[in-house]
Amino acid sequence: MAHGGGIDSWQLKGIMRLVDWGVISKARAAGLLTWFEQNTDVSADDNAPDLRPVMYGLAIGTKNGRPASVGVSLKSPATQETEADNIGMGAITGIPLACGIKFLADGQLHKPGVLSPESGHIEPKAFLSEVLIQLGKIANFSSTAFDDHIEIARSW
Repeated sequence: MAHGGGIDSWQLKGIMRLVDWGVISKARAAGLLTWFEQNTDVSADDNAPDLRPVMYGLAIGTKNGRPASVGVSLKSPATQETEADNIGMGAITGIPLACGIKFLADGQLHKPGVLSPESGHIEPKAFLSEVLIQLGKIANFSSTAFDDHIEIARSW
């Protein structure tokens, strides 16, 4: 899930739940997100304590029969939404796709279909490490070490 247009995570979660429950279609959800993006002031406040990263993922489900969630985000200042962005949305979306293709070409993927790092078909740390190496080339990271750029939050 990538945020944009000033939409809060509770709004994203709400729209996601409406789709899950069959109340609205995916096309209608996309329309709502587009409306939010077009009708919300997205000026970045560098002093805001809750400034979210440009790229993050959130998985909600169960673990051992109990509700659970895990979030993963890039925490590097180079990936924060500011007027001086070093990394645009094209790179944020295109580089992970290219890394997935590289994994496929290198024989690291053995199942056909659309695969995500959290699905168990891709080793997440290896995938995200490769993404960081490639993002680092664009953003001139002083380090592309996993722990310098990735933050993981779990509910368990």
